[in-house]
Amino acid sequence: MLLYFIKKNFMTQNNNNLIKIKKENLYDVVNCLNKLQINNWLYDRTLLYAEKLSKHSKDERDYIGVWGSDINERKEKLSIELKKLNFKIIEYKVNSIILYRNNFYINITFFIKNNKFFCNTNGKKLKIFHFENFEKINIENYKYNIPINSEILLKNLFAPDFLEIFFTIFQEN
Repeated sequence: MLLYFIKKNFMTQNNNNLIKIKKENLYDVVNCLNKLQINNWLYDRTLLYAEKLSKHSKDERDYIGVWGSDINERKEKLSIELKKLNFKIIEYKVNSIILYRNNFYINITFFIKNNKFFCNTNGKKLKIFHFENFEKINIENYKYNIPINSEILLKNLFAPDFLEIFFTIFQEN
């Protein structure tokens, strides 16, 4: 319980240095992905904060989405570049990479196309059209890609309808 309290209040303290470190971590990973020509976008709660509040998330973890095929083609180069930036690769899974630097985590989540209409990620089945076009968003002087229809995507992620839940239960992993 004490650990939960410490983590929960970690970013709520007004500590500008910690916030700056967290922003730089996210920005450095995004720049690394861009340098390797890996399409990327803010995802999950990181996208939610960016879209709704125009701020960086206060969570201890940020989320970036990428196409799994892009990562597979550049896995070794990406690992080398991230290590040059002093990121530790905590876990390399089939569907994500978990990075750590300066007390913060970044999840790079892989999206896998299973046909021309849907993709899978971490047990979620999402429509591909969400990830076909992106726009740049400026958050506190940092620029990131977000899906053009992010409002609809966020609704699907955080308030899925019955059919989305039903199909997720029966999808193949």
